Amino acid sequence: MALDLAGDLAVFFSTEDFGEAIRYNGVGGISAIWNRPSGLLEANGTSFVVATNIFLLPITQVAKPVNGDTITVVRTGEQFTIDGEPRLNDDGTIWTCEVS
Repeated sequence: MALDLAGDLAVFFSTEDFGEAIRYNGVGGISAIWNRPSGLLEANGTSFVVATNIFLLPITQVAKPVNGDTITVVRTGEQFTIDGEPRLNDDGTIWTCEVS
């Protein structure tokens, strides 16, 4: 069976599956993956839980995200700003954007 990367990505980013409807710089109709990893930070003998927000954006929907652009989650109304330079994955299909 042949791999159907475009079809697989469409399912992965679907808001009925793992995707989250977003507005990118105010433009809607975009689906992204909202990843909220957390970890433990040790400092001066004390541990802190640190949570971050990362958005995965398909290049077919956002051609070139840049530092300072905004992402708003439609479901919650939360707004984020892209921090730093977005990174494109190895096969050139998905942007990884760290946000605050």
